[in-house]
Amino acid sequence: MPREHEHIEDIGIRSNGRRPRMDSGATPAMVDFDRADIAEHLGWVFRGQRGYFAVGLLDRRTAKMTERVYTSVGAMQRGVTAAARNDEGAIEVFYCPLPLSTADRAKGNSASRWLVWVDIDKPLSDALRDTLKRWGFRLVASGTPGRLHAYARLDRGVTLDEHRAIQEALAKQFNGDPALVSDNALLRVPDTTNYKNHPNVKADKRNDQPYPVRILVRGKRQVDTAWLMKQLSIDLTKPVATTRVITGEWNRVPVPLRLPDIIRQYMFTEEEDVEDRSEASYAAICACAEATARDGSRLLTLDQIHAVLENYGPGVAKYNGRWHKHINEVYAKWQSKGVQAVEPWTGIEGFWERRPVLTHISRYAKAHRLGPWGLLGCVLVRVVTSIPPHVKLPDDGSLNLYLGLVGLPGAGKGRTINHAAKVVELGKILPEPVSIGTGQGIPHLFKRRLKDGSIETHSVSALFVTPEIDDYVSLTKGEGSNLDPTLRSAWVGESIGGSYADPTKRLPVPAHSYRLCWIMGIQPDHAQPLLARVTGGTPQRFLWLPVYDGDMPDVRPPSPGVWDASQDIVGPDEMGVPDSIMAAIDADQVARDRKVAKKQPEDPFEAQGRFGRWKVAAAFALLDRRTAVSEDDWNLAGVVYEVSKRVRGDIQQRGEELADKMAAIRGVQEAKKQQAMTDQLRRTSVSKCMDAVVRKLTTLGDWMAAGKLRVAIGGSRYSKEDFAEALARLLKAGKVEKRDTEYNGQRGTSWRIKS
Repeated sequence: MPREHEHIEDIGIRSNGRRPRMDSGATPAMVDFDRADIAEHLGWVFRGQRGYFAVGLLDRRTAKMTERVYTSVGAMQRGVTAAARNDEGAIEVFYCPLPLSTADRAKGNSASRWLVWVDIDKPLSDALRDTLKRWGFRLVASGTPGRLHAYARLDRGVTLDEHRAIQEALAKQFNGDPALVSDNALLRVPDTTNYKNHPNVKADKRNDQPYPVRILVRGKRQVDTAWLMKQLSIDLTKPVATTRVITGEWNRVPVPLRLPDIIRQYMFTEEEDVEDRSEASYAAICACAEATARDGSRLLTLDQIHAVLENYGPGVAKYNGRWHKHINEVYAKWQSKGVQAVEPWTGIEGFWERRPVLTHISRYAKAHRLGPWGLLGCVLVRVVTSIPPHVKLPDDGSLNLYLGLVGLPGAGKGRTINHAAKVVELGKILPEPVSIGTGQGIPHLFKRRLKDGSIETHSVSALFVTPEIDDYVSLTKGEGSNLDPTLRSAWVGESIGGSYADPTKRLPVPAHSYRLCWIMGIQPDHAQPLLARVTGGTPQRFLWLPVYDGDMPDVRPPSPGVWDASQDIVGPDEMGVPDSIMAAIDADQVARDRKVAKKQPEDPFEAQGRFGRWKVAAAFALLDRRTAVSEDDWNLAGVVYEVSKRVRGDIQQRGEELADKMAAIRGVQEAKKQQAMTDQLRRTSVSKCMDAVVRKLTTLGDWMAAGKLRVAIGGSRYSKEDFAEALARLLKAGKVEKRDTEYNGQRGTSWRIKS
């Protein structure tokens, strides 16, 4: 098994004394999930996917099925192998081929769906068997003679409706068991053994000679999903009949992993499971509201209650489109009893545990010696780059996102960018990163002019990657450069490319018709030219995230592999945003306008703060494959922006300290320069003074008092200090003689040329 799977924990055992819906049969004399065929098969089935992995352990002695759920494939391998050894080979093992969203193996709870299968419970004709081989299916002998499990690994993740349609069509065409088409089915594991001698098998069908479960045909690495659906005559353009109204608004709002059983069961309760739908719905809402954590605090926020009860069968059936409104009404009545609502999480503590994908990114960063914040930033940029440009925030808010990766030389900025493509699989081919050029060149990333003069759109998405900020600085130095204003316009999704006076050179790109994101490496000591553009608004448009990690462990942990975020996102062009967030953004705009009107000072770096945070919140929603921003997305984005603000503030402070240091250095250098100039002038003056003294004393040929000598050579032309220095040097050189004199009680000196 590849080592990218990390053993996290066995999160629990559930034994209900009943056999789950599964293919009939049993398994090995001694199960070892580390055997090559088992490991290869599990790697092929679950490659790159994250979630909860369920197995069923059937005790052949009692026919009792116990289910276990693991948080990684590696944990499942080790746990099942250990369980088999403890039970001395008396268990048979089944597994769910799809990872689950939570620890419950319930219908519709799969986290992702990259695999389809059919449990063929009747002898298959040679023609049908050849069809499966030709289509690229993996064929596994399930143990009972003539029976097969046929698997296909798809080239993309499919929706629940698509998965159900493919499963049912396969079962119909290939004589499959209709009871094993749901996404929570349990199947036998290849390279194990099928026994027919446990108590639930009729006596005349028991067999003490086991049948091997083995791979017959390995099949293709992946099968084209659209092609397969066409072969099966599946048409999902028609509405899928359903008895439920699925709004999708609360899809994947993060909820605690360990919910009490009484709460968790509501997530999968069917309409027919209760007699009084109205009473059951009221009780479910109140139970969720009253649920408490271990410390006695409320367990669920209102948003999380909506998420838990999103598909609560009795409520959806009873209230239809008013179900979530009814939840709000009941919750308000419950609150009116004096119980306080749960305060939403807003702090930085526990950030990386808020969602499984964040935990995954953090663990991946530590495993590859990367900074988690920088890696997260790159992932969010890639997520936004993968989204079509027509998807926007309300009020024509563009999603275009700019990221500054902050780190010293050699800190791993380039590695962080490269690993962002490996840590999360988006299931889409992103545009190749391009280097930044001129502002005039940006429209050419999306449009080109043909020979007949018409303009053609050749791309709608681009990703700038600038490894060093110095490249950007050099491109924006010239007075004629329009790179900065073009990039600022692109960040808000405005039209670009229409500024040429010559209409034949214009390449107008309409607003919100393109997606442009940018990642730039920033060395802290080289960031001042970017920060200096604050009045234009360029540095405010960046997220500033570090590529370093002060909590890096001494021992490198194993890599968790790839997070699967390849599910298609279906939703309106305008992303949904809660009223509370819109109100906060609106209030911030009003406050800023009033400050400007009153000429009150404000931090210019915060000018785009709310809008930038909004973009990041949208990126978090899209990473969860949602088109509706939640309160939790907004809170997560607030933490990211707080980190960005601190990093940028540290760079500003570092820049100010560096500027002071450089000013001090320049001051010392200037002082030294001035002193050197003064010293040179004095040396010149002393030299001239020496020449004048020698000439005068040579001409005189006798003693002369020092005072008269200074007057005779020019007086004030030479300072007293220079004159004294000149006489001292001449005396030391033996060119003049000196004698002490006294006149009227005043002591002095006289000088003459030395003969």
